[in-house]
Amino acid sequence: MNICIGGPWHGSKLLGNVSHEKFFKIKGSTSKSITTYYKKIVKIKNQEYVFWVSDELLDLQADEIIKDYLVKNFQIQ
Repeated sequence: MNICIGGPWHGSKLLGNVSHEKFFKIKGSTSKSITTYYKKIVKIKNQEYVFWVSDELLDLQADEIIKDYLVKNFQIQ
């Protein structure tokens, strides 16, 4: 799973193999601003979930969004 959290790609699933990367940058199509997404791995019950967190979010905000996503989509609590 490669889900983007925050920024212009919020909620998007990444296609392709980016598992070896620690971060990537994108340039907004309208604002021309650059957003950096950092890899965050969440391990629950021997299962890894990979999220790409926008540099625009605080850790606490990202953690809440990730928690909500996991509860909603995988019934993980």
